[in-house]
Amino acid sequence: AILPADSRWLPQLRASAPGSVLTFGRDLTADIVVNGQVTLDGTTVSLDTPRGPGQVHAPGIAGPIDLVFGAAIATVVALGLDLQASLDALQSFQPAPHRMTLRRTPADATLLDDTYNANAASMLAALETLDLLPVKGRRIAVLGDMLELGNESPRDHHRVGQAAAAADILIAIGQDAAVLAQGAREAGMPDERLVLLSATLDDADSLTAARESLENYLRDTLQPTDAVLLKASNGLGLGPIADALSQS
Repeated sequence: AILPADSRWLPQLRASAPGSVLTFGRDLTADIVVNGQVTLDGTTVSLDTPRGPGQVHAPGIAGPIDLVFGAAIATVVALGLDLQASLDALQSFQPAPHRMTLRRTPADATLLDDTYNANAASMLAALETLDLLPVKGRRIAVLGDMLELGNESPRDHHRVGQAAAAADILIAIGQDAAVLAQGAREAGMPDERLVLLSATLDDADSLTAARESLENYLRDTLQPTDAVLLKASNGLGLGPIADALSQS
């Protein structure tokens, strides 16, 4: 079994594994230890394996790609495949569009595009990645609705808003924008660093107006040393804004 060393459920998973166990993760006790360094052009992942060290540079990708590569290399080690050939193959890995991809705007700001989907865990991971980007300017978080959360929606939006207070500017967009903003306020973010773009998803006019306001605000605001994260569920339609900002 190949198991995540960083999981709090590792003891239970290990106990239920029918055969031998190989672990991967950031924890130094893992069999395959990974360390990801995010830069403005991608992520460099260093791996320490039972068959020696390795390194992969993933251009244009940010986020927890180190754990993805760790799981892949753990599989390689478990199956006895060629380690170096596998590392070389990972160099050409490309994620699906709008999934933690690093792009540039015409103003030469860094755009972290994760507009394909969103839940609380991926929102928190994206905010952590935004914080790790080595920029000298502002870190701007554009966060929209996380859809299909049911009864957990208010709690999760509030929790994400609290985490977003670490950004220099939070732009909350969508029908849950007020909940995101309230979480940020309670975590200490002043109103002058908050931009609220409320919209109802079943009201096409209000959603279009909110998206247009967002795009115009970012065009007017972004500076070369800034980094901006765009993240929401796909239903909010932020992907075309990421495309427009990086192509115009």
